[in-house]
Amino acid sequence: MGVSAEAPIGPEGPIGQAGPIGEGDPFGEGGQAASISAHTSALASATPTFGHSTRWAAKLQAESVRAAQRCPDVDRVLPGGVAPPSDIREAALSAALRDFDELRRLDMGALAQTLGVSRSTLYRQAGDRDNLLGQAIWWRSRMSYALVLDETSEMLGLERLNAAIGAVVRRYQGTPQIRRFIDEEPQAAMRILTGPTGHIQRGFITVTRNLLELEIEKDDLHFSIPPATLAYAIVRLIESFMYSDVLAVREPDIEVGIEVVRSLLAGALTARQT
Repeated sequence: MGVSAEAPIGPEGPIGQAGPIGEGDPFGEGGQAASISAHTSALASATPTFGHSTRWAAKLQAESVRAAQRCPDVDRVLPGGVAPPSDIREAALSAALRDFDELRRLDMGALAQTLGVSRSTLYRQAGDRDNLLGQAIWWRSRMSYALVLDETSEMLGLERLNAAIGAVVRRYQGTPQIRRFIDEEPQAAMRILTGPTGHIQRGFITVTRNLLELEIEKDDLHFSIPPATLAYAIVRLIESFMYSDVLAVREPDIEVGIEVVRSLLAGALTARQT
């Protein structure tokens, strides 16, 4: 079944309609928006990444809320839905995302000054820098994931798993803010993006497991690997290809990673019980 092209998730207009794109910035402010076809690879390549201008970020937040209202799977798959984290001061979260979107390094001392609080107060309100950045990026990731769940809601089973995982990975990898973070702060980036105690890796493993369990239930799928183990393997596989320039001194190739995940899912699929 094809993917709905009605969800407006670009910076200016709905997918499938004209919208501005800047030269060298496929989701910026001066050209035409790409359109999504029913082909699953088109889904990911035509949708925007999740880190751009403040105006774009506000639009993404609004669209993710609408996606959550349209698609019941969002609440089932995403713990916390698309709501901001409740344990961080809103002004600190907004400032962290603004720095992230504008390709600026987050400085906790400068942030405390901007908010008119001491550093110790900021740490009580937002945790340390790793926590604040991790929560901010994961919130933005949840918003983007909600759009993907909405866009793939007419798909079922293995088709949806492959389409949704591929789309999320391509969005994430295509975000210039993530690449800047990795290039300029590789150690901090790996700690925040892939650390087992951080918000992002744990979040993606949980969300992937929830999506697996949802599609297992909806399409009566049977895998030879438990969903929790399969989700962990999928996320770690994608990380190894996405961050291979840091982890293994080789060029990242997420398309190979996505293909490996497809093979893993197909290979783990067993005959339906009769």
